[in-house]
Amino acid sequence: MLRAKTISRQRVKSSTSYLKNQVLVTIRIKNEVDSENLIWNVSEQNTIYLNNHSTNIFKFDNIVTSSANYLVYTRNFQKIIASSIIDGLNGIIMAYGQTNSGKTYTMSGKESKVKSEKGLIQYSIEDIFSIIEEQKQKEYRLKISYVEIYNETIKDLLNPLNPVEIKILIDKETNGTYMAPIKHEFCLTQYQVLDLIKKGEANRQLKQTDGNFRSSRSHTILQITVDAKDLRNSFVTHSRIVFCDLAGSEKLDSNIFRRKEGSFINKSLLALGNCISKLSDPKEKDNHIPYRDSKLTRILQNSLSGNSLVGVICTISARERNKEESLSTLKFAQRIKNIPINATKGRERNVDQKELIKIYKDEIKELKEKLVETDLKLAEEKSKTESLKKQKALINDGTKDVQDTQIFDNNLFKLELIKCRLSLVKNIKNLENLYLSARDNEVVGSIITDHTGSLDSVPSIISKITVFSFNWYHIFSK
Repeated sequence: MLRAKTISRQRVKSSTSYLKNQVLVTIRIKNEVDSENLIWNVSEQNTIYLNNHSTNIFKFDNIVTSSANYLVYTRNFQKIIASSIIDGLNGIIMAYGQTNSGKTYTMSGKESKVKSEKGLIQYSIEDIFSIIEEQKQKEYRLKISYVEIYNETIKDLLNPLNPVEIKILIDKETNGTYMAPIKHEFCLTQYQVLDLIKKGEANRQLKQTDGNFRSSRSHTILQITVDAKDLRNSFVTHSRIVFCDLAGSEKLDSNIFRRKEGSFINKSLLALGNCISKLSDPKEKDNHIPYRDSKLTRILQNSLSGNSLVGVICTISARERNKEESLSTLKFAQRIKNIPINATKGRERNVDQKELIKIYKDEIKELKEKLVETDLKLAEEKSKTESLKKQKALINDGTKDVQDTQIFDNNLFKLELIKCRLSLVKNIKNLENLYLSARDNEVVGSIITDHTGSLDSVPSIISKITVFSFNWYHIFSK
């Protein structure tokens, strides 16, 4: 299976200056089975144009016709992820295009019994943890949130039963926006992140439309927040990587209920287009930008206001019947390409020892609950495997192959849970070193629940709290 090769530090340095001042735009043309009635041509200079229409010529950073997401990621978006983690820069990767043009496939990939394809999100997460593992002079804390905007209502995909209305608030310190209340999950391994995303995907609004059998009816925003502590000076850099999968623009649907959904989608996409138009126009950039016209633009305000790395993947169909929608998408891509940006380092501050101890105390409690949950999952999967084996022993027909596949998948998931648990246990050793190096023995002792002994007794306590870990960590071998 292909895996994105981690980008080198030297390559990051050589590309960061370009990324800091340019929106990276990639056009992906859907790979059509039937090659008839295809009206778009692509030149070697990343230029796309209509057949016999020299007036509609567009040039972008990359134009992709391959169906392989691996190539899309490594050629176009890997540098954004690497720069975000290594240099502490905020970043966003956004997918835009009409329904059934391949946006969600590009971002999230596709799971199939025949062939599975990872998306940009999965490749990015693999790289994030690979890069973190290489950064020997830094410790990292990583958490994710995952929401969707459906009919102008924000829904927490990690906590779908939340009865409280989610609001968009102003961060007084940064003057940016944030959502509350939403659930943030701290993660130690890529498997935890991918498992949470899978759970969130199950809560999305996906329905059949005239244009697509299984269409995304909402905008989704996956946010990965990274705190990096430099071990040389105790400075902490706070940065954010956002993945935004926009719902597809559509013509009027034959179903009345879906027509209402479509009107909300088109309204928010229109608001996004208006913001992009003003941001890309030198005469308008200093005037009022209408971020408040929709919840989508309000949430994306932090990423679009000029201080983040921006990568956009616009998907189109080359078929003649989709000409107007594809032309509209390319014009959007051209406008967003012209937005001036100056990506800056995320918020940086000095964290003293006492503040770190407080962070450990809060997060140890949360991670204890998380690991107990992991143990329950592991026990459940073991029970499921035993049940499948018993069923297989009673089967004499050709369905044994199906049973073998289920048992294999079940064992694979158990292996991921075990790896996650091993990573937590290894981090305990690092936690012990933090205790021993702390200046105040009493403060150190207080971060362990129900423990009031001296520093000498800390190691014995550590050996008992195998369900504990912390989030200022180095990632160990998976």
